[in-house]
Amino acid sequence: MRSLRPSGQPDRPPRRALSIDISFATFLRALAAVALAWIWWQLWQWLLIFVLAVFLAIALDPAVQWLERRGLARRYGGPLIVLAIVLALAGFLGLSGASLVQEGKDFGQRLGGFRDSVATRIPPGVREAGSSLVPSSESLIGLGAWLVDGLAGFGVALVVTVYLLLDGRRTYQWLVAFVPAAARPRAHETAACASRVIASYVRGNLFTSLLSAVFTWIALAAMHVPAALVLALLAGMFDLVPVIGLFLSAAPAIVLGLSVSPAVGLGVALFYVLYNLVENYYIQPAVYGKELRLSDLVVISAFLVGGTLGGVLGAVIALPIAGMYADVERIWFDRPGGTDPADEHRRVQAQPEH
Repeated sequence: MRSLRPSGQPDRPPRRALSIDISFATFLRALAAVALAWIWWQLWQWLLIFVLAVFLAIALDPAVQWLERRGLARRYGGPLIVLAIVLALAGFLGLSGASLVQEGKDFGQRLGGFRDSVATRIPPGVREAGSSLVPSSESLIGLGAWLVDGLAGFGVALVVTVYLLLDGRRTYQWLVAFVPAAARPRAHETAACASRVIASYVRGNLFTSLLSAVFTWIALAAMHVPAALVLALLAGMFDLVPVIGLFLSAAPAIVLGLSVSPAVGLGVALFYVLYNLVENYYIQPAVYGKELRLSDLVVISAFLVGGTLGGVLGAVIALPIAGMYADVERIWFDRPGGTDPADEHRRVQAQPEH
């Protein structure tokens, strides 16, 4: 029988001290996880550039293989392909550099004059309320810095692309060695599907961007819109950006068209709308095929996530990564003989969008 205290209550058992034993190995794992997170935070921009270089290497590898079949070794074919791209860009800038500089100045002056003329015609209250919506010089400088960072990252990615074209196969085999032997067949299948999606996306996007720049220049020059070449280059660059690229390229073109006449501004707006419809429903399906048939919601979500995390480079590589998901789901999560999410997702994807 328990002894009773003077108050008549039984004695409580003594409390045990709470102790947590953490082994040295667990401490090292936690420290390694923190170190990896810190390294990722410091190097994520360079990792994005490396991913972009992987995309370019996959897209250019068929051209290198074509040169190999004709007797040119890979150690010469890879740098030759990248050098041809750089020379083509440098040649274009050299031929049109003076015109681009002059049109760029005209572009800025006309945009500023249009903004001032609009500001003088609206009531002061509305002008103050909408002042935050008008792009300021700081925001335009920020947009320019965003584009310059993207172009600089693209230049670094071209250098890394050369090394991947030369030694990419051995690097891939070295990485696959970390995958358990039982899962390596699925890893190889995933890599093959990813390569097909990436190659389709990169080649298709570059082709559609070139078409957009050429047709925009022809249309704007025919309507005598100022700075037609600059606007065409903007159209080609923003064509790489899903969904909102149309608005980013059309807005300044419409403004400069209105500076000529209301009829020209309306014609410019109609051209951008009609060309966007033709590109979305005829050109892109023919170029991309079935590799990147994604819903508009997926495209917008991928672009927003990629742009938020990685800026212009993140926005560019987000869409093909989203396009890989269907193959990843089929390879790693498909269970034959029963209904699973992969089957349901394929059934939903086969349905018409509208």
